[in-house]
Amino acid sequence: MKWTEPSERIIFIDNKTVAVERKKATFADMVEQYKDKPTDTAIYEIEGQTFIVTAHFVGEKNLDKVIYDHAFKRALEETETA
Repeated sequence: MKWTEPSERIIFIDNKTVAVERKKATFADMVEQYKDKPTDTAIYEIEGQTFIVTAHFVGEKNLDKVIYDHAFKRALEETETA
């Protein structure tokens, strides 16, 4: 059995939670965690340089909120420039 470091450490003072330290996931950890999630790959060319972008859909965002926030910011920008 392989021993690993805990992903978070909770600090207590006088039986009260003071802080929670979390270990940042490494790239290898994230690859393993999300390997079965759907992806989408797009190729962009900007000023003669080719970029390949792979999006990983991990389901950690509320899509309704993301779309609403984007639409709100866009509408606000349009009213400020008009």
